[in-house]
Amino acid sequence: MTSTEHGKNAATPSGVPSATSTHGNFELHVAMTGRASPAKAAVGDKPVFAYIASLPQPQRGIAEAVDALAAKTLPGLERSVKWGMAYYGVGEGWCFSSGAFVDHVKLMFVNGAALQPVLR
Repeated sequence: MTSTEHGKNAATPSGVPSATSTHGNFELHVAMTGRASPAKAAVGDKPVFAYIASLPQPQRGIAEAVDALAAKTLPGLERSVKWGMAYYGVGEGWCFSSGAFVDHVKLMFVNGAALQPVLR
């Protein structure tokens, strides 16, 4: 049997359909497959802004709104790209991360409902 007969998309090795970003050089995955975007890990505002700019719409607009809200409400905000997602923190810890997929944007609070930064 071929991978198509098993319900998999033959166009991708994992069988997970994807959409190529119209602004960047990586793909957004349809399902949570354990794989984030191949954006390179880097610390600082510029890599996060570049990651956000590489996203297709409407994910880019959502990520920009999340970033703007974080900048407005968190004094001393620090940004980083880790594991193909944008991470946001204050002081010595990370508060939340945001990553884009084809059908959604994932917002993950690093320490759950506690909303306390997790040490780096």
